[in-house]
Amino acid sequence: MSRMLKKAGAERVSDEASDTLRKILEEIANNISKSAIDLANHAGRKTIKSDDILLAYKSTYKKWIEVHSEKIILMEEISQIY
Repeated sequence: MSRMLKKAGAERVSDEASDTLRKILEEIANNISKSAIDLANHAGRKTIKSDDILLAYKSTYKKWIEVHSEKIILMEEISQIY
């Protein structure tokens, strides 16, 4: 995780930051995986395909944006004030 953060531009990364990022990404991956499994089952398949993962990601991400869009806009407005 620290390698990912450093690749993104961080100079130093604490162990706690790496662990927090790992937990968040693991939760996101679990949500996408569950959705992909549902899609494959709905299609009558036991095998998860790449398209299932992509569709699950898109639908999960879209839902997240809809749920959090007001918060994101508010945060942008607050950051412009300061």
